[in-house]
This record gives sequence, C-alpha cells and structure tokens, in this order.
Amino acid sequence: MMQYRHEAAECRRRLGDALERQCRYAEAITMLEDAKLGFRAADRPLGAAQCTLRLGNVLRMQSRYTEAVPMLEEAKFAFEAIGEPLGAAQCTRSLGEEAKFAFEAIGEPLGAAQCTQSLGDVLRMQSRYTEAVAMLEEAKLAFEAISQPLGAAQCTQGLGDVLRRQSRYAEAVPMLEEAKLAFEVIGYRLGAAQSTTSIGRILLQQHRLEEGILTLERAEVEFLDIGNRAGMAECSELRGNALRVQQRYEEARLQLIRARAIYQELGLVEDVEHCSESLAAL
Repeated sequence: MMQYRHEAAECRRRLGDALERQCRYAEAITMLEDAKLGFRAADRPLGAAQCTLRLGNVLRMQSRYTEAVPMLEEAKFAFEAIGEPLGAAQCTRSLGEEAKFAFEAIGEPLGAAQCTQSLGDVLRMQSRYTEAVAMLEEAKLAFEAISQPLGAAQCTQGLGDVLRRQSRYAEAVPMLEEAKLAFEVIGYRLGAAQSTTSIGRILLQQHRLEEGILTLERAEVEFLDIGNRAGMAECSELRGNALRVQQRYEEARLQLIRARAIYQELGLVEDVEHCSESLAAL
C-alpha cells in the first residue's frame, strides 16, 4: 500500500511539473498539493519537501510573494530536518541573498551567480533599477567567467528590460537583440521569444504601432512553436491594445478576447481583468 501511495504521489508531482512548464499555474498548484499529501501519507518526507519547494517557486512565478516566502521557508526547514543540504540550498536560492552567501561560502560559483541574477530580477520587478542593473551586470560577468551562456543571456535580457522600463529605448533594443541572438545560438527558444516580445513592446511605446504589431505577431508564432500559451496571450493582449489605439476595433476585440480566454485557462486572474478592462473601453 505504501509503495502504491509513493508511486501515485510521484506521478502527481511529475504532472505538476509538466503543468508548471506549460504556465498552467492554477492546475500545477492543485496537482503539487495533492502530490505533497500523497508523499506524506506514504511517509516520504523528501518527496513532500520537494513538492513544497516547487509550490513556493510556482507562487513566486505568479508574484504571490507573501504566499511564496513561507512555503519556501517551510521547504527549507523540511530539507534541513531530513539532512538534505542541496534541497535546503535550492530553497534559500529562491529566497535571495541568504542563498548567494551560502553558495559563496561553499565555493559554488554557479549557485552564487544564479542567486545574484534572481536578486537582480526581484529588484527589477520592484522598480529599483539602479540596484537591479548593478546586480544583473555582476551576475552576467559571473556567468561568463564560468562559461554559462544561458545565464549570461538571461542577464542581458534582464538589463534590456530595465532599460525599457526606464524608457531608454535606444539602449534597450541593442541589448535585447544581443540577448535574442545569444538565446538562438544555444537553442533556448523561450528566451528568444521573450526578447522578441520586449522589442515589440518598445516599438509600441515609441508609437511605431505597425512595426510593433508585426514584431509581436512573430513573437506569438515563436511562443506557439514551443507551446507557451502565456506568451501567446501576452502578445495577443499587446496587439489588441495597439489595434485599439489605431481604431481597428473589431480586430482589437478578437485579439483581446483570445488573450482573455487563454489567461482564464491558465488561472491568471489579474491578466483576465486587464483584458476585460480593455474590452470594456472599446
């Protein structure tokens, strides 16, 4: 019976991981919570701790930080209680600076670089741009020093996004194009599509609407090819709002309805509300 419970929980965990990769976060959370209960019932504390870590990271991806932090702390304590220092380090990496210092202390430059990058991303989302740039530049150099092109490209992408948020478009576009090329070289198609989307956003912000719409169409095709529905929805929403500005109302309505439907499937409530507001303004 215990073996059956363990196998069933493992299946649910893998399904939860698959749903997370598809950006189906609401379903992923439900599946991972079920898996966590299954591991506990099977007396498998490691599996339960791994599910807790994954739940914390899914919540973090949704910017639900007040829920994510206690979940990650719970996972960290669980890993420590069963003598799993690697799992504990993964939790502290998600939590931020504590992990960076921990990785540096044990001589793990990759882990330290990843923590620096994560901190830069958090600062970027908090609009603390000067600090974010310093952190991302530090991380980029660290990734380059240990021959980690993916991490370096992600930092370049983050730096381009900071410049975009500061309306420094002339600097942002070359940075994002550099990131896109780097992603393409290493075959990371998600990063390339995200970079294309950011360039499309800039074109819209510069009121170059036709160019922006075409760029976002290309980005949406890239997301479609890799099955990333959240990216597809974002591109549709952006195009819908641009078409609304151009007074192409019927085309705008179709794009916004499409984006809203995908967001609803993915359980992204805030994005659903944004689309509904845009539709109401038509």
